[in-house]
Amino acid sequence: MTRSPEMGPPINPEGIAERILKKASKFGFDSAGWTKASPPLDFVFFSQWLSDGMHGEMNYLDKHRDARSDPNSILPGVKTILMVSMNYKPETNITEINGFSGKIARYARGPDYHEMLWRKLDKFGQELAEMLPELSWRGITDSAPLLERGYAKRCGLGWIGKNTLLINRQIGSFTVLGGLLLNTELPPNPFQNETPDSCGSCTRCLDACPTQALLPERKLDARQCISYWTIEKKGELGKENGSRLNGWLFGCDICQEVCPWNRKSKSGSLLGQKADLATLDCTEVLKMSDDQLRASIRGTALKRTKTNGLRRNALWILGSSGTMETLSLIESFIHSEDRGISQAALWAKEQIKGRSTTLPKIPTNQ
Repeated sequence: MTRSPEMGPPINPEGIAERILKKASKFGFDSAGWTKASPPLDFVFFSQWLSDGMHGEMNYLDKHRDARSDPNSILPGVKTILMVSMNYKPETNITEINGFSGKIARYARGPDYHEMLWRKLDKFGQELAEMLPELSWRGITDSAPLLERGYAKRCGLGWIGKNTLLINRQIGSFTVLGGLLLNTELPPNPFQNETPDSCGSCTRCLDACPTQALLPERKLDARQCISYWTIEKKGELGKENGSRLNGWLFGCDICQEVCPWNRKSKSGSLLGQKADLATLDCTEVLKMSDDQLRASIRGTALKRTKTNGLRRNALWILGSSGTMETLSLIESFIHSEDRGISQAALWAKEQIKGRSTTLPKIPTNQ
């Protein structure tokens, strides 16, 4: 929500920080902090990352490059950026898949978190306005041109890890971020300290990434990232990429699964995750009609890759795990008008037939 910015009156600092943090906790946020709305410290780093082409086909990032250099592009007259984080680590972890299943990244195993965050931030903003007269604000998630992780770091919510994600000592990196842009300067937060980098000499995330998408200097080459391929990349994946999905139908959690800070972190997600969305049967994805598939992913983050993206990803996974009994289903997509789907189906057919010819023959009784 946005309210038109006006210069608020001076704020009595006594007890303000503690009251704000209590309100943040009330709405289910695991951590909160704020900082002056000065230009982002990591904009030059981000801009160079774009210039190096590491964003792949995510052209919207380059389109709004300059907007990310100043939070006033989002809310003119902004004085404070208040960042919050919410843990989405589920109680149980799915590491093994069976049959023809494709794995779903943890954040997408339930309702789309954007709507939930916006609702909570709106209520949070309203209660802050009751406490801070004439306050104006705008709630944002990662859909706004704000370098959220850098501001969250400045707010003391964690440090930027070697997996390029924000890591918090208590809740790890399985978090979603949101923010409130305020037209008023808040008093200093005595409970807030910038978290020192605690990755140390650990390189588990870099070593575990099966596609070497994680680079030194906390860089992610999205063009080599499974999450990018399965969500953002449209059309054809190509054999080199499609054959390396490692069973992921939507997103990828590998660099977080191996992080020691996530092993120590608490669980207790408020995102409404569902156990039956931890994996999806790729054959069922292919059997469903457009309407059925849309209905099954409605209201979740899975809708971002759309029905054809899910079918394409399912076909690449079946190319690695499918058997002769799935061949006729796969072949029905070879002549799809969607080139991403047809390419995946052709490759899957070749892989399954290739495996069938190398299986040992069972001797017949004489």
